[in-house]
Amino acid sequence: MATLSDPLAAYKNYSDLEDTDGYLALGWTRDERSQLAADLDAVIASELRAELDRHLESVNRYDVLDPFGENELKSDVASFFAVPAERCRVTCGAGVLSLLRALAHTPFARRVAVVGDVYPEFPTAVRRAGGVCSGGDVAVAAARPWGREITAVFLERPSLCGDHLSQLDAIARLCALAKRAGAIVGIDESNANYHEPSFSAVTLVPAIDNLLVLRGFSKTYQLGSLRIGYCVSSERVSTQLRAAVAPLLVSSLSMRVARAVLRCGDVAATLRSKVRRRKPEVARVLEGLNLPVTQSSECLPYLFIGGDVRAVASVLRSRGIGGKAHSVWSGARGTVSTRYRISVPLDDNRMEIFLRRVANH
Repeated sequence: MATLSDPLAAYKNYSDLEDTDGYLALGWTRDERSQLAADLDAVIASELRAELDRHLESVNRYDVLDPFGENELKSDVASFFAVPAERCRVTCGAGVLSLLRALAHTPFARRVAVVGDVYPEFPTAVRRAGGVCSGGDVAVAAARPWGREITAVFLERPSLCGDHLSQLDAIARLCALAKRAGAIVGIDESNANYHEPSFSAVTLVPAIDNLLVLRGFSKTYQLGSLRIGYCVSSERVSTQLRAAVAPLLVSSLSMRVARAVLRCGDVAATLRSKVRRRKPEVARVLEGLNLPVTQSSECLPYLFIGGDVRAVASVLRSRGIGGKAHSVWSGARGTVSTRYRISVPLDDNRMEIFLRRVANH
């Protein structure tokens, strides 16, 4: 079971990351790339060949003049989200997690109101840095005027357990309310890759100076090993963030590959359609096993199951199916709970195996 201090703890004793003849590994998403409109393997291979042709130009470059990757990536980020590059700043780190931990060490994170259910890493980092996290009801957070008791509002889009604040106008109102309190709004959009670019709160950044949006390449693209996350924000916010982010965290080669992937544009339309079709089917199968599926954002390729985590794992393990325990920090309660998570098999062959294992038990 994952602990608050270690986001990788869920994998420490989790050896079943790959399918075998007798086991279907649904603890993580592994078949998204096959659903994308672009062949990312070919895109990456092309960039690596070009790197060789240029005598390892990126590998040999130690870009001290662009320590946060803004010069390398900003124009492509702006094009991807159709925003004016001159109206936003881009700060890169070694994955979204490194940026979240850095954010926890900024003045913004002294008193944080967390909206909705989120991964526990940021609230944990805030507390370890000496800050305070308080929970808040989504509806209340979207409507209330805060006083000076907060320095930041934090949420995830899309939410792990619902589509709260999915509309951009709701985010704009939230930013306005936070600004009255002198606070910023920080949004982790790691999971927003499953949506079209126009869904992103990045599109609001040019007009809102207290908004910070984090994005990465782990979800949808399955390129977590690039170790690159990026934050889009205003000048004021980026200055405070960069004071906490270590420079030169991302290799020039990773930057090059990330830029090529962004230039592919929105490659996830087919994936989105597949998730929306298949997710209800998988939910019905799980409910047929008397496993209570809880609400989650329609675009996310995984489902959460209520009840005792060990009991749920036992039911599925007896059928040769495995998910994983997933820790969630509840904004409503300000506490951590653990739920069982199943990734939706998107590959048709894996889906057939899933249905067969359930039916033949």
